Amino acid sequence: MAEVRLLLEEKFEGADRLQLDLFDRPLTLNDAGELASTTTLGAAQFELTFDEGTRLPVPGGDDQRVEATARLLGTVFLAIPAIRVALQVRRETEQVATITDLLVVKMDIGEAGFDWGGLKVYQSQAQLVLGAQPCQLKLVPDDGKRVASFRLLQADFDFVGELAFSASGARGTCEASAETKDRLRQKLQELLTSSVTVTAIGQCRAVLDGESWSVALDVAFNIPYFSGGDGEMELTASCPAGTTGWSIESAIKLGNVTRWTDPWGWFQIENPSIDVRFTANADTFKPDVSLGGKFTFLPGSLDRLDKKVADWFGGLFDGMSTDFDCSFSGQLPTLALKPVSPFRLKALDMLQLRIPHIDLGFGGRSKSPSFQLKGIDLSLNIGDVGLRGTLPTITFDPFEGLDVAGGSDITVDIALSAPGGVKGSGKISYIDKELLRYLEGAGQLSTPTLPGVAVAFRVGQFRPSLTADWLPTVLLYADVPAGIPLFPMVTVQRIGLGMGVNCEVQGTSRLTLAQARRRVQEGLPDVSKLEAWTPTPHTALTLLARLFAGPTPQETVVGFYSADMTLIINSEAQAAVFGKLWLYTQTAHARTQEFQQRPAALALMLLDGQEPSLRIAAQTTGNGRTSVNADGLAGQLMGFGLPSMRLAFEATRNGLLLVLGPNEMVGQLGPLRVTATSLLAFRAATDGSASYVMSKSSLRAVFDWRASASIGPVRLAASFNAGFAADLQLLGSYASDRLLIYGNASLVMNAVLALHASVGFSIRINCLFKSFTISWHVDYDFRLEVHVDLSLQVALSSTGTALGLDGHARAGVSVLGISASLSVPLSLNTEVVTAARSEFQQIEQKLRTVLGS
Repeated sequence: MAEVRLLLEEKFEGADRLQLDLFDRPLTLNDAGELASTTTLGAAQFELTFDEGTRLPVPGGDDQRVEATARLLGTVFLAIPAIRVALQVRRETEQVATITDLLVVKMDIGEAGFDWGGLKVYQSQAQLVLGAQPCQLKLVPDDGKRVASFRLLQADFDFVGELAFSASGARGTCEASAETKDRLRQKLQELLTSSVTVTAIGQCRAVLDGESWSVALDVAFNIPYFSGGDGEMELTASCPAGTTGWSIESAIKLGNVTRWTDPWGWFQIENPSIDVRFTANADTFKPDVSLGGKFTFLPGSLDRLDKKVADWFGGLFDGMSTDFDCSFSGQLPTLALKPVSPFRLKALDMLQLRIPHIDLGFGGRSKSPSFQLKGIDLSLNIGDVGLRGTLPTITFDPFEGLDVAGGSDITVDIALSAPGGVKGSGKISYIDKELLRYLEGAGQLSTPTLPGVAVAFRVGQFRPSLTADWLPTVLLYADVPAGIPLFPMVTVQRIGLGMGVNCEVQGTSRLTLAQARRRVQEGLPDVSKLEAWTPTPHTALTLLARLFAGPTPQETVVGFYSADMTLIINSEAQAAVFGKLWLYTQTAHARTQEFQQRPAALALMLLDGQEPSLRIAAQTTGNGRTSVNADGLAGQLMGFGLPSMRLAFEATRNGLLLVLGPNEMVGQLGPLRVTATSLLAFRAATDGSASYVMSKSSLRAVFDWRASASIGPVRLAASFNAGFAADLQLLGSYASDRLLIYGNASLVMNAVLALHASVGFSIRINCLFKSFTISWHVDYDFRLEVHVDLSLQVALSSTGTALGLDGHARAGVSVLGISASLSVPLSLNTEVVTAARSEFQQIEQKLRTVLGS
């Protein structure tokens, strides 16, 4: 057995070749001159593994080629697989041999390759440098194939140049292949969408420099919406080596910096500028493109307008230009323009338009320009008659013609003035939908004899369904000031009249009592508003009369009350009367939408001659608006408001029904809170069912008081909580010659008194380097609880067992944890009570159904 020390011959720059002793152990040979076992020699930066049976040259003989497996050491080389190498070995003596040369035999990376900090490395030719200097693995392309690849802009960048791996990272430089450029061009185009067309990528160079990677691209682009919109963009993408945190910087060079024109010859952009900024967004980038310059219409370009557009707006754009700088993402921006001065329409010289704002967009046919004219003020003067108005937004495409904002709905605000003091203002709309098409309007008209006339109209057609025939519909409404005294403190201040053909006021006919109560609760309509009327084939003619009343003739004076009353009669033998009431309110205020939605009281009466029937629903809201600021409980106490109450009445062939409630009242004074509810119902039946009188009432009270005080070492706390609940239910019914009287009364009371006293003190004494604390305290508690529960049900029937009782009385006291209670039951013929209670519940459920609650 012999041990051979293996040396490595290395030549340093500017020096002779030196033999370096780098390995941590010798090779052990058997008597045949072969390795006795597989042996790994370790150096600082690499290790060599020799297989068992490897033969070294004889001492003093010729150099011999010896194969081994090399592996680079260090965390940065962990991903690099083992490399099969051939070593040229010279053996000087029995104990010393020297590696004079090294040749890579094979580096098996495999088809999948390996990852090096963001680089995907593939099979290629390898060169290995080992020694005292930093170890290095160099990969060389094999027949132009890629050595490695990395991800940029969600595309694979194929690295086809030499790539060196060392402890300082990967280093190399290469020009991108044609395939890589095409992939990058496609990804850039996806990011920039249709606003910028990437025509080609010229030079594209990648530099891997140890700590950082960078890629420089020269991108040729074109703005497709402009003639002459060519340019170049220099992109520099960089990131720290081994990461995916790419950042991109850009610089733009335009081919034509003088002017761009649109392909249709409408305008030009002078001194154009474009800027592209890339912002990292997850694993990709979001480009922000901005465009700037001076926008100017070309002379004579509007001669090619659609005839209707040219007739109306042909002279609008003469000499118009603007400077702009705006976003350019996705498609061409919308530019804000300002016309030089008002102009007269070619189609109607007497009509002058003032257009303060025009938006130029690019969304019409073939992405041609489209114009939005906003805030159009029109004026028309014919002799001494003047008309002023505001048109909705008008959009027109030079090739497709005019369009009005809102689709088929057109609304125009107008103002009228004429000799003799005639003035008016209003809004006129034309609506065209699948089921209706009509012209409607509303406004104010004033003359010296009739100031303040409110008018509304609607003329058109409707159909109940898409397959039905069109039916005509007409609506006319007007109200005028009156000032007609009727009684003391009652003056008709305004009178209104309305007529409708094939239309009716919503929610004022063919209603059940439950629907009428819900209509009153949700609010009654303002018949002067067009939206309160709806076309219907069920009502051929509707006539309406309305009046506002108050204590004084003036509408603008705050009176004790203001009332709004309406009478409606239709051709179906139906009538409706409804009204609203406000306290301490001007009638001028009561006519506004805010007051119409919050009256102090309102009522609805429905009369149907076909059924026949009479139904009434009324209520006070408890939150009515007033012209005097006095809300809440204080306002109610001063008479400015009414508590919330409800009433319902119904008269039909089956009988009469009157219901008061359910009414609720809530009040609070300091620690005391009280809630009370009541309901009274009366029914007189004519169809053989039960006639009855029913009453339900309840009272709830809660008292919660707490107090505490401290005097020196003594602290006192006290609390008193009490609750009270009382319910009373009464029923008297008559049906089938049987009279039943039922009553249910209950009372529950609970009270808790708690007292707590605490006496104590704490003293802290500092003595030299120590401190002492002396403390003492004692607590005293007292608690008293009282509970009372009383209940009694009584039933009296005119048939069978006449009288029944069922009830109980319970009381309990607890003092300092010691409790005592007493319970006394009371019962007599409980089956009578059970039957009466069941009938009460049935009547109550039927009443709930009728009232819709």
